[in-house]
Amino acid sequence: FEADTVRVVALIFGVVLVAGGIVGIVNAWMYVRRSGRSSWWVLVVLNALLVLCGLIVLVNPWWNRPTMLFDVIGGMLLFSSIVSIVRLIYTWPIREA
Repeated sequence: FEADTVRVVALIFGVVLVAGGIVGIVNAWMYVRRSGRSSWWVLVVLNALLVLCGLIVLVNPWWNRPTMLFDVIGGMLLFSSIVSIVRLIYTWPIREA
């Protein structure tokens, strides 16, 4: 029962990371690039890494202990939060002085 629960949590978290990364890539491509930000590609790279993290969680077969999975999820949540902060900085409106 515990192994099935760990697989379901890993599946849900991996899908959420992949979906969030794809939405972030589309957001960077459609909005940040058009807003004239010179380094919009940073968001594309960070969100691509977020998708990669989600894929690692999805296809990783060695989650044999819940503590190991939750350590990885904690690290990836930290990285996802950093990507979200960078996304906020890049999408914040620029005020001309």
